Amino acid sequence: MPEEISETVIDDEILKLGEELHRQIKGKVPRLFNKNFWQGRLMEKMMEDSSLRTDLLRFIDVLPALKQPKQISGHVREYFLKDGREIPGILSIAVRAAAFDGISTLGSATIRKSVAGLAGRFIAGEDIQSALPNLAALHKEGMAFTADLLGEATVSDAEADVYRERYLALIDALSAEVENWNGDEMIDGDFFGPTPRANISLKISAMDPQLDPVDTRGCIDRLKKFVLPVFLRAKEKNVFINVDMEQWELNGITYGLFEEIAKHPNLRDWPHIGIVVQAYLKKGRDNMEKLLSLARERGTPFTVRLVKGAYW
Repeated sequence: MPEEISETVIDDEILKLGEELHRQIKGKVPRLFNKNFWQGRLMEKMMEDSSLRTDLLRFIDVLPALKQPKQISGHVREYFLKDGREIPGILSIAVRAAAFDGISTLGSATIRKSVAGLAGRFIAGEDIQSALPNLAALHKEGMAFTADLLGEATVSDAEADVYRERYLALIDALSAEVENWNGDEMIDGDFFGPTPRANISLKISAMDPQLDPVDTRGCIDRLKKFVLPVFLRAKEKNVFINVDMEQWELNGITYGLFEEIAKHPNLRDWPHIGIVVQAYLKKGRDNMEKLLSLARERGTPFTVRLVKGAYW
């Protein structure tokens, strides 16, 4: 096992890095007519308003799937037009225009244009092939990534079948793509050794439309049949796979599924899997303790992604 690093040393390194980042960006403020000005104002508002942050990122997530103006106007009303909410700048005009069906054609075009720049910070592409060049550019700039499939929970078995196939296709495409990238020792490994360049996040709600916490055991058994082939393909192709934590109702199902996957005979020695712990929940510490016990029983490390709040 690697030598332990003290918390004091880690804190000092974090502080040093933060001061250096602050030094580099100090004084670099976009002008009023620069699109980065408006995106910056929106990002500031997102930092102040956790509800807006959640709604905006959910809207960005689903926007590529909305083809008709009425679909966009309906989602805008649902996500943004809440009592007492203030939205800064030109985006406010676009939101109110897009929310009304009578002018939603103009409004939907405006909001697509206004959100597109911001969405580009979160969405690598509309499909796998269009995303690959952007992911390669991130790696070239020294940034690691995790890739997720756009969309919300599936509502039919047919949709779930499509999502499972898309995850397999994503694994295959990413694993082939990263073979062509130049090495970067900063992001291609950690103190345990080399890590996969390709990294994906898995939403279990996309894998099965019939998840119900009342039948946790039955859901885990059914999901395992769907999810196990994805994990095995990821191991075969050397792709890291992380299980996202979604709505609270799926908490028990998600952790139960991850435990069984982690202890599967063909995956027990595979370190490149992970799961989210929502550190802001009261049960966060209990979930961490359970995962520590799982890691000890498994005998192979896995990754825990600590999340401080929704979409953080």
